[in-house]
Amino acid sequence: MGWRFLAVVASGLLFHGIANAADKPELGAPAPWIKPLNPPVASVPQDSAALHVLLKDVQVSFQGDTTRTFTSAALQVAKPEALTALGTFAVAWKPDTDRVIVHWLRIRRGDKVIDVLGPQQFTVLRREQNLEFAALNGILTATMPITGLQVGDIIESAWTIERTEPLLKGHHDLALDAGTGGNVAQLGLSAQWSADDHVVIHSQNLPVNPTVTPTGIALTAGPVEPLVMPQGAPPRYQMGRLIELSDYPDWATVSAIFAPLFATARQIKPDSPLHAEIARIKAATSDPAQRAGLALKLVEDNVRYLYIGLNDGNLRPAQADETWQRRFGDCKAKTVLLLALLDGLGIPGEGALVSTRLGDGLDKRLPNVSQFDHVIVRATIAGKVYWLDGTRLGDSHLAELTVPDFHWALPLKPAGGALEALVVAPKTVPSSVHNLQLDASKGIMAPAIAHADATFTGDAGIAMHAVIAAVSKGALDQQLRNYWTTKYDFVTPNKVTEVWDSDTRTERLAMDGTAHMAWNDAGNGDRRYELDGVAVGWHSDFRRQTGPDSDAPFSLNFPDYAEYRETVLLPNDGKGFSISGPNVDRELARIAIYRHIEIAGNRVTMVTRQRPLAAELPYAEALAANDDLRALADGTVDIMVDGKRYAVTDDDARTLLATPIDKTENGYRAHLQAYVTLNDAKGGLAEAQRYAAAFPRSAEALVNRAMFEAASGMGAQAQADAAAALALAPEVPNGKLVTEYYLGQAKHDPRDGPQINFMPWLKWGMAEQCRRQRDYVCAQRNDEAAIALQPNVGMIYVSLANVYQSQGRKADAVAVADRMMAVMPRQPYMLAMAGVVYCSLDLRAKGTVAFGASLAVEPTVIAYLNRVRCLPHSDMAGRKQDIDAALKLDSKNINALRMLADWQGEKNDYEAQIATLQAISALAPADAEPNMQQAIAIGGAYARAGKPDKARESFAEVRGYATAMKNGGYFNSLCYSAATANFDLTTALADCNRAVALLPKSAAVLDSLGFVQLRLGHNAEAIAAYDQALGLAPREIHSLYGRGIAYLRQGDKARGQADLAAAAKLDAGVVETFKAMGITP
Repeated sequence: MGWRFLAVVASGLLFHGIANAADKPELGAPAPWIKPLNPPVASVPQDSAALHVLLKDVQVSFQGDTTRTFTSAALQVAKPEALTALGTFAVAWKPDTDRVIVHWLRIRRGDKVIDVLGPQQFTVLRREQNLEFAALNGILTATMPITGLQVGDIIESAWTIERTEPLLKGHHDLALDAGTGGNVAQLGLSAQWSADDHVVIHSQNLPVNPTVTPTGIALTAGPVEPLVMPQGAPPRYQMGRLIELSDYPDWATVSAIFAPLFATARQIKPDSPLHAEIARIKAATSDPAQRAGLALKLVEDNVRYLYIGLNDGNLRPAQADETWQRRFGDCKAKTVLLLALLDGLGIPGEGALVSTRLGDGLDKRLPNVSQFDHVIVRATIAGKVYWLDGTRLGDSHLAELTVPDFHWALPLKPAGGALEALVVAPKTVPSSVHNLQLDASKGIMAPAIAHADATFTGDAGIAMHAVIAAVSKGALDQQLRNYWTTKYDFVTPNKVTEVWDSDTRTERLAMDGTAHMAWNDAGNGDRRYELDGVAVGWHSDFRRQTGPDSDAPFSLNFPDYAEYRETVLLPNDGKGFSISGPNVDRELARIAIYRHIEIAGNRVTMVTRQRPLAAELPYAEALAANDDLRALADGTVDIMVDGKRYAVTDDDARTLLATPIDKTENGYRAHLQAYVTLNDAKGGLAEAQRYAAAFPRSAEALVNRAMFEAASGMGAQAQADAAAALALAPEVPNGKLVTEYYLGQAKHDPRDGPQINFMPWLKWGMAEQCRRQRDYVCAQRNDEAAIALQPNVGMIYVSLANVYQSQGRKADAVAVADRMMAVMPRQPYMLAMAGVVYCSLDLRAKGTVAFGASLAVEPTVIAYLNRVRCLPHSDMAGRKQDIDAALKLDSKNINALRMLADWQGEKNDYEAQIATLQAISALAPADAEPNMQQAIAIGGAYARAGKPDKARESFAEVRGYATAMKNGGYFNSLCYSAATANFDLTTALADCNRAVALLPKSAAVLDSLGFVQLRLGHNAEAIAAYDQALGLAPREIHSLYGRGIAYLRQGDKARGQADLAAAAKLDAGVVETFKAMGITP
């Protein structure tokens, strides 16, 4: 609004004042009513300030329409730093209404007094110092240099300001600071008025009690120390030491003074062009709220803001027609113009005075004019009050307007209006939302694809758009890039955009680029990434120094709040990743604090916001919340990476190899692992050779070189390096890997397909290890890598099919078998392995075709025996035919003989079964270790043959060995073999219990326990054991079927039939398996 009151500020020694119309300052003695104080004798300064205030003396006189203010100051230069600041005396005033009289300006240097005014003249300039704020006030500035100033000098100055404001009808109000800030050696404040003025006094925190009479107030104090203000308190507690004077009887009087000024100015002429604008708005809509919105938009968009304080323009608004004609105006002018439009639209409204800086606590202060600095419109539509501000930008829909945060408004009514509270409601949507999306799916070491957008709505959107609109088109791109790199310093923007939607008052910024995410060391090989904007709470410190209102509430940043969102796409389908840190959803310190982070698959999502629920936080609540707020701020939330489970991706590897190597053993090993990931044997061998050369006595260096030599077909060198490494350190990691590979190659049967090369063999082994750990993404990746390296090795395809089957992905497993049939249609081993996959998926017809195709190319033992497993149990003749065909090819094939023994057992030809098992034992070398599984099989055969003593003898041998070796697997085999034979079930149960004690997390052992309990008729115990087994292996068909039988025997048909159906769906052969053991539903 730009009221008449001019602040006293220091710029050099700058004093802004007001006086009768004059184009230059006057010189003269103080008026008789003034009783100047003498400054105290200067003393040695007790603090480190460069400038010391020895005297501040302010005396005020209210006389008619004029307020006269005398000010005297004495300032001592304590340090050289103050010389520049005090080098010029300047005084400013408005020549149309103000008069300023300078009484003295002198330097006191010890006993010597130097008059600065005498030999010099003021230089008068017109300086519109606030043009950057669109303000034109007509102020003149008179300056005078203070030459020869030295450290230790005291500058003494005195002047009187006379201010005449006829529009205020002889009323006065004044606020005097009573030494709030800085040290003042002597302070004097006084005011006087006539007995008819009825001046009311309000004071607070004064250094001494003033003397008060019916016609005045006075105080003298010194020294005065700075007042300790309550840190973080609302503005009403920051007024300091204050004396308020006012002769306005109430706020209605203030309102009534200004109401006629605005009422006159809002009248428009009969031929005013504003009538056409009003008609256009009426034609656009009949909705009063929409009409008011269009009127507001017209004022905001078509009239430029410019404060005009010339003549009495600081109080009197310009006419609406005049403002529309010149298309600029201040808040008063814009308010009047908007009121004129609303009048034409039949919408009630009046101006309302507000204070943008001092509104808080206005209702507790004396009625006054000086603290108002702005005026807005109070409009009423359908019984609802709207506050419209024509100096804003971007408003057009009244529904989107919020109550302005000015605390109080004074409506201008002819009969006088009362202060009206401006109650700001909590926001339910954030003012800004920052959303960062990081695609790190290619690896944690590789650059992530980054997209970010920021949405600013409402006032925040208008403010951001104003900033952007002020930037030239050529510079905007760089400014937007700077915004994003300041917000996210790890992001490199490639493309930046901004879009302004004036209808929704929304500014959207967007960025696409790359991000180098900092996955920091978390110890034990693990890494962590801290999400951006994840912090909640803060390191609050609500302690205050002792002083007035030290228990005042704290201000909150109400009602605006921001929301931060982040999405991170993780590599390896999120396997090995977790979230460290809690979610938060609570109200604390009158703030709704929310943080939610979750990980689903490979996607991490984060949302945080801290929404203030009130404008203030009571002091006691602040102290109570302090520790919790700090604890929240100290708590970290990270994406954690399990270093043991994380599988380095190809992009990780490329990124790592692109960085200079850390020439330590760890650095070399990290680079070599990258070469393994990329299947780069040539590059890996070169690096491994450098590693071994740098660390010639390192067993790990030799092992790594051996691995890459094996991958490069350098068998002799590889085996020599592996042997040398084991000689240096027998337990070196991967020390036996190369040796085991070459031993396997030596035993390879060419009829089982091509020999597997080292690198695909290594990848296949890694896949199997991942599958055992149920990390199927890792397993699939390594199997596919192995196939890509050597696509003619059947066991790798079987491994991949097992990965899919473990996840219940039958169609994908079938596709693997189809690939096997297509990739090597003339290789017997590959075709036979395809048959194995089909049959494991219960696709017996396709399996039979695959085995037939294999045998058609070349009859092999492996094809015959795997077809035996695929044929139904009921096809005894077909199975026997294939077993005989296998034995015809190799009469001493152990697997074929075992299948023959099983077949003989199914035919109840136990004597023949025993003979076959004994023949198998005879094939073992004389120095071979006892074969306990063979002994268990023979014991089971004796049990079925009705030879219990022989059975117990055989089982006892195994039991003694298992006891000595603490081998849970043998106890499990003893239990299951006896249970299938329905033999010595009590002893079998004891064996199962010993197996469980040794292997408590084995699904196979718990299945055996469930089966023996089922045999014993302990149905509840059987169900409990099967429950545990299925908890570990949910797709174990024998556990499902056995539990179903137990449920049925308990009379629970629903659960029993459900388990039987689930088992049969996985493998229909399970029905025949249990039937063969005499167990049926």
